Amino acid sequence: MVLNNLAENFSESIVKHAFVNARSIMRLAQKLKFIEENPAEDMRMPDTKPVDRPTMSAELIIKLVDAIEDPHDLCLMSIALFCATRTSETFGLQWKSYAGDRLIIHSTAYEGELYEGRVKTEASRDSVPIPEDIRPIVEAWRNLCPDTSPAALMFPTHGRTRAGARTSRNVPRQAKNFI
Repeated sequence: MVLNNLAENFSESIVKHAFVNARSIMRLAQKLKFIEENPAEDMRMPDTKPVDRPTMSAELIIKLVDAIEDPHDLCLMSIALFCATRTSETFGLQWKSYAGDRLIIHSTAYEGELYEGRVKTEASRDSVPIPEDIRPIVEAWRNLCPDTSPAALMFPTHGRTRAGARTSRNVPRQAKNFI
């Protein structure tokens, strides 16, 4: 009933999180012998409303990319748009991830914190090809970037950590402070 009620108002990803969590909680409760039978064992994911995901036309994407003058921002946007990386993967890119014609995801970044060695799935560690048109953009940023050592972030920013404290060290960008 709870999942069906959630499905009436929320997207599939929200309902799926609740579904997975409920099944995990009940499985653990049964394993720890708090309950004899798992009531979530036969639970099914309810149908959810389709989500209207806004998209940009190819013409609008071209106008956006052409309007970006800063090499740092152009490289960041180009990788994000044309390499199909997750936001956390893009903001967690270090120069050791760049292999000329491909990216190898080593870390992720979330809310201004770098999580070294952590990726969402093991498939995330597969190399990501960089389209030929994007390679000169990455090289241009690499030539201008003040720190291209392997552990350095490709797209650092000075700012605040997740706790809100100001810092003078480079921290991963947050989506909101880039956009």
